[in-house]
Amino acid sequence: GVSATTKFDLVDNLVYIKVTDSSDDLVAEALKRRPEYTQAKLRIEGAESLLKRSFRDFFPDIVGTGSYGGVRTDLNESWTAGISLNWSIFDGGNRLSRYREAKANLDASQQRLKAVELDISREVEQRRIEIRPLDGVPAPQLGEVLPGAARHVEERPRARHARAPARRGRSGRE
Repeated sequence: GVSATTKFDLVDNLVYIKVTDSSDDLVAEALKRRPEYTQAKLRIEGAESLLKRSFRDFFPDIVGTGSYGGVRTDLNESWTAGISLNWSIFDGGNRLSRYREAKANLDASQQRLKAVELDISREVEQRRIEIRPLDGVPAPQLGEVLPGAARHVEERPRARHARAPARRGRSGRE
């Protein structure tokens, strides 16, 4: 380690780099990195799978069986084969309602994805608007402005987490 009495000089090396990325590039990068966007995409995949499964439930189940072997000690050849077809003609509308529910869940998941995309896009644009006035500000003054913006970004998830129990109508202490 370094001795506690070692002297050193701090050098301020804060360098301002102008943001040159377009909004589309920034939004695309934000979408790649945000877990809620990935979660919404995975929910769509799951809803699509359930929709396919519920559609396939309209078709009959076909099962094939077979065996081959020998009988007795002299190993007389023996084989069997069979096919079974199971098809429920009437189930009280359960299959149709499960299909409609799966389709509605897929539509809802797609709408949630669009909402997440819009939220992320809005947040990226708000940050660009906050940073845009900083163009032309000397680097020493940026050191005073940027920590406030960083604190705002750090506090936002905490505030969202604190509001979550209130949205559910419960206290955070259970």
